[in-house]
Amino acid sequence: MKENGVDNLSSSVLNDPIPYDIDSEIQHYPGSAFTGIYNAEEKLTQGVNHQETFTQIQNSLTNNGFAVVTLSVPEFAKVEDQNYLNEINDIQINELELLLERIQSEGLEIRPIVERTITHIEKPIPVDEKVSNCNGILIQSSNLNGCDFRHLTVQQIDLSHSNLIETNFSGLEIVNVNFANTIMSKSNLTNITMSGGSFENAKLDKINLSNSNLQEVNFRGANLSEGNLKNFEYMNSDAKEASFVGADLTGSTFKGVGLAKTDFSNANLFESDLSGINLADAILKNVNFENAKLTGTSFLKAKLMGSTLKGQI
Repeated sequence: MKENGVDNLSSSVLNDPIPYDIDSEIQHYPGSAFTGIYNAEEKLTQGVNHQETFTQIQNSLTNNGFAVVTLSVPEFAKVEDQNYLNEINDIQINELELLLERIQSEGLEIRPIVERTITHIEKPIPVDEKVSNCNGILIQSSNLNGCDFRHLTVQQIDLSHSNLIETNFSGLEIVNVNFANTIMSKSNLTNITMSGGSFENAKLDKINLSNSNLQEVNFRGANLSEGNLKNFEYMNSDAKEASFVGADLTGSTFKGVGLAKTDFSNANLFESDLSGINLADAILKNVNFENAKLTGTSFLKAKLMGSTLKGQI
């Protein structure tokens, strides 16, 4: 990168997580808050309200110690018949003005990237409870960390790109819900039944999915590391390239599931049922397969160093 004159790297905190080497010649500026979101179905970038963006800023300051706000030009243009016009979107400009006012009123300082400095934060800035409204409508890109949804009907909705850290969905019947690209670390999904929907590329580390039954749910590229998946039933689905590193899958059952190129390093699959499952090219280092059912399971080109296969069927 340096040879080609590239000094700065811009990504997102999901794809380029902390920590960063402050002495590195390549500076990292991963976006952690956004004033607009690309709608793949409409093929347009749509603006979000200033409260939502400010919550993302607070969450990033709390979790990462910094916040980089990404602005996209298209969201500030008017749209007609799914086409951008060469006219200013006054509503979104107003949202930007309100965001700047809120940032200033909270005593936060905006600094250009060229003046980049790293300052240690002694005390994390708390998430604004008024903005993270647990009684709000469940929509795409919501910021609902810590909310309890056990009283709701969670069906046929799009929660993609949302912040749902430590949320509680336990015991619910979930139907055709899109959780793709959500952050759901440490969330409680015990005893749920879920049919249809997606967790593709979601951050689900330390999630609790014990005693849950999921069918036709997409986990491609999801991160379920260190999760509690005891007695987890997962059927007729796809979890290719997902990460189960360090997860506890004791007594879990996989039927008709694609698990090629997954990473189960240091996972516990004691008494699990993986009969007939394709684990080709999977990383299975130091996995406990003791008493697991592995009849017809494919381990083609899988990495099994250090794994325990005692008593498998």
